[in-house]
Amino acid sequence: TATSFIGDGSALTGVGSTTTGAVGTYAMLIRATSSSTIVEGSTYAGSGLRFSGFRVGLNAFYEAYSPGGVGGTPSGTWRAMGRTNNNSSINPVNIFVRIS
Repeated sequence: TATSFIGDGSALTGVGSTTTGAVGTYAMLIRATSSSTIVEGSTYAGSGLRFSGFRVGLNAFYEAYSPGGVGGTPSGTWRAMGRTNNNSSINPVNIFVRIS
C-alpha cells in the first residue's frame, strides 16, 4: 500500500531530516573546480562543492549548472554516490549524501 505525503515534509517521522544540507540528506552538487573527477564512495569537503541543478530547453538537456556560476556552499563532509570523469573545461556534478 502506497502512502502519500502532502506539504513541506516538516511533519514526517521516521524518514530522517528534510532540511537542506543536514546530515543524511542527499543533494546534487558540483565540484567548485573543473578538471577534476568525482569518484563514487569518496568523501569531499563541502567547501569544495556547490549546490547545483539542471538547465534544460525544449527537447534538449543542456547541462548541470550552479546558478550564476556559484551556487551555495554546503557545510560538512559529503560522500559521492556515483562517478563523473574529468573534463578539462566542465565542472563535474553528481549526487552526494552528507555524512558529517
